[in-house]
Amino acid sequence: MIRIYKSEERRILENNGLRIISLTKDRNFFPLRSIDDVAINDLEVYPKKIDSDGYLVIIPLLNNICLKWNGIVWNLEANQLFVNYLKKEDQLEIVGAHETDFSYFLTFFLELDYLPIRKSIIPIDLDKNNKLHTIIRHDLFNLYLGKFDLRKERDFPYKKKDRKWLAMSITGAFEVYNRLLESRDSLLIETSEIVDFESLSDQSLMLLLEY
Repeated sequence: MIRIYKSEERRILENNGLRIISLTKDRNFFPLRSIDDVAINDLEVYPKKIDSDGYLVIIPLLNNICLKWNGIVWNLEANQLFVNYLKKEDQLEIVGAHETDFSYFLTFFLELDYLPIRKSIIPIDLDKNNKLHTIIRHDLFNLYLGKFDLRKERDFPYKKKDRKWLAMSITGAFEVYNRLLESRDSLLIETSEIVDFESLSDQSLMLLLEY
């Protein structure tokens, strides 16, 4: 199965201090339940109510954000990732760090059974270009990030059995499995074959979720 999701085709909620571009409730993604691409300043709130047990992943992309959940305040920097297991009916809020400048972040929610995860705050260090860095390694899902120079070619990490892969171009453009991904486009692939990709921009940033 291969499906491409163009950024301009996703559902948008927008006002002066908040923009949410959502890709949700597509059964092909299951157990990935939602993807939100958010821009926010400190005058607005991004609220989220959890409707099933599972893992929430938050990735700040530009500027810091403040997460309020379960009576705890988490200040997340753009070189960090947050991951935790949330229960149905949990509620959280996220605000930006600046009144005039926007903070940008992604959220992913995966409806999965509970298995312990080592830590909630994970540093993101993309010190070497042209490779996929493992950011989350877990028995149920893995997340990779990589920054690539122009015309660099690589493969997804090889798996012996069918897995679902969500590839997203954060910045720049890629050719993945002979499909063009421009900034914020996503490609869903379910296969056990080797999947190759090529960077079509300099300093392009790829996110890869395997589950």
